[in-house]
This record gives sequence, structure tokens and C-alpha cells, in this order.
Amino acid sequence: MQLIGFKVPDIMKILLLILVLTTTSGCTWVEVSEEGQLVQLLDESAVTECQRVGRVTAISREKVLGVKRNTDKLMMELSSIARNNAVSMQGNAIVPAGSVEGNEQVFIVYKCP
Repeated sequence: MQLIGFKVPDIMKILLLILVLTTTSGCTWVEVSEEGQLVQLLDESAVTECQRVGRVTAISREKVLGVKRNTDKLMMELSSIARNNAVSMQGNAIVPAGSVEGNEQVFIVYKCP
């Protein structure tokens, strides 16, 4: 059987590929570590009593299999990466130093009382 020049098995392959692309384009693959869960994502006004300990550039994949990822999921993944990295700097708070640029974002790491 053919539909618009495609055989049924070809259509099934195309539909499966579309399903995989749409479900994985919004996925977040970075888990926040147990220690990273103690790191808070704050804004600049909340860290006035804190000591700056460094900065982290979080980088993730902007596209999966050629499909651009969901912006909210990408932002969540970048903050998860930054939280995990802040732990090694003895930080317990991160503040975005700007917006997401392509597939990366810079965060300032703080140690707060």
C-alpha cells in the first residue's frame, strides 16, 4: 500500500522519527546532584550579604537531532549544571549574570550565611 508516494513502512519510520524528536527536544538530561540541591538560584538583590566566590559558565545542547530544544527546559538544565558546579567552589547560591546566549549562560557563584 502506498500513500502519497510513500510505502506504509516508510510512513511509520517518519512518524516514529517525529515522535522521538518531539519528545526528546523538551527533555532535561542533567540531574541536580544531592549537594547541588542545596544551592539556591537567586537574583542579585538576594545576595547582598553574600561573598562572591567565582563564576560558572554552564553549557548544554541547544539542539537535539537538529531540533531546537524547549527554551524553558534549556534554562532549567543550565541552572542545574551551574548548581552542580557551584558545589565544588563551596558556593550555596548562584545568580544569572545575563540571559541564555545560544546554548550557554554565565552564573555568579556566592557563599551566603
